[in-house]
Amino acid sequence: MGGTAAGSEHFARNLRELKDRSGLSYGQLASRLHVSTSTLHRYCNGDAVPADYAVVERLARLCGAGPEELVELHRRWVLADAVRRVGNRGVAGAGAERGEQGDGGAGEGGGEDGTDGGEDAAPAGGVPAARAPLPVPEAAAGAAAPVTPAELDPIGTVPPPRRPRSWRRRLSRPAVTGSVAALVLTGAALAMTDGAGGEGPPARAATSSSARPGGTDVTPPSPGGTGTVPVSPGASPSGRTPSTGPSVKDTKAVPRSPSGGTASRTPVPARPLVWSVRSHVWENGCGHHYLIDRPPADVPPPPLSQDARAWATALGAVHGATTIVETTIRGRGPAPVVVQALHIRVVERRDPPRWSSYSMDNGCGGALTPAEYAVDLDAARPQPQPRDGSDSEHTLPVVRLPYQVSAQDPLVLRVHARTVRCDCDWFLELEWSAGGRSGTVRVDDGGRPFRTSGVKGRPEYEYWSPAGWTRN
Repeated sequence: MGGTAAGSEHFARNLRELKDRSGLSYGQLASRLHVSTSTLHRYCNGDAVPADYAVVERLARLCGAGPEELVELHRRWVLADAVRRVGNRGVAGAGAERGEQGDGGAGEGGGEDGTDGGEDAAPAGGVPAARAPLPVPEAAAGAAAPVTPAELDPIGTVPPPRRPRSWRRRLSRPAVTGSVAALVLTGAALAMTDGAGGEGPPARAATSSSARPGGTDVTPPSPGGTGTVPVSPGASPSGRTPSTGPSVKDTKAVPRSPSGGTASRTPVPARPLVWSVRSHVWENGCGHHYLIDRPPADVPPPPLSQDARAWATALGAVHGATTIVETTIRGRGPAPVVVQALHIRVVERRDPPRWSSYSMDNGCGGALTPAEYAVDLDAARPQPQPRDGSDSEHTLPVVRLPYQVSAQDPLVLRVHARTVRCDCDWFLELEWSAGGRSGTVRVDDGGRPFRTSGVKGRPEYEYWSPAGWTRN
């Protein structure tokens, strides 16, 4: 028990060290991670373990973690997550012992892990399962044979009076922790030599704009299998897609077929990339301008940054001077896809509207400058320029393209577009290649282009309480 608890504590301590190093408050980090401040406190105190690695990776990158630190942090997260899941199974097993003994064919619960959907987090302790696991016969209970995570119960070995066990067999705590540790150490060692450099899965957080559909299915094991559980990389114990750590990009590996032989290599889907996007991102979580065709008396106070999209949409507001777009790109399936290049396409240019500019802050700043791609929309051919970020002590390198992604290895891009003279409609284009094929994916605002307009010469207002909007 002490060793498993230590795994969670090591992970929490790692998060605290990253947070302290960033120089940012819990509130500032939470707003950028799109979680509540209390949830971030729970992560750093060890009271909860994130159900998805995406939020962990974003935290690490915001705090300037290097490649080796990301690998080590992922290893610790997998161990802590295994402890959490084993705890959930343990509570479910205890509930089965206290439950009724008459139903020998109890099915599986709706989910193996108790997760907090609103905060995308799972408690460090156990949560009772929806149904109790199958009772273990006395002969099996008396045996002390070790059980590994890949072990199955072939139907041929099940006595006729009993129903076949579910393939999601309840595992012993030591076996799960040991197997996961061995798997992670092997994967981490290989990941450190992988040129792609992706260490984590994509953010599946609620976004204010569209995400292209298309997850992968979970394939249950065949009764005649060889003891390997084929699980889709896009599946997570919490029902989110995906939730595992770095994949080892071994293109020579061939998946095993249910009969124990080998299957053909997974084909690349016709549309191999899935993406999500946020376009109402404020600089340092507080700085932004909107152009609004309304007098100050008809404009409500500035919203919280997480409510910016709804606020701006209701007022018909347009991004003023800058638009920050954050997009997460992953593969639709287990096959690797290479994102070759990022392009900006301006589809229409107009003169800026003669509206008033409303500032969302009265001056704010932060110790962290995010790594991003800067774009001048006024240029005849806007080109995204990679720009490293920094904190008070470290350089935060921007992700360079080409970059290999899969269902488990995402690419997170931040694009900072600026304009002075233009009311521009524009979107992102991503060139990709996979399996001897290539193509282009458009990233936009729910099927519409992003819109950014210059604010030069426009009346500018700031909000002061209790006076309200005041002209500069």
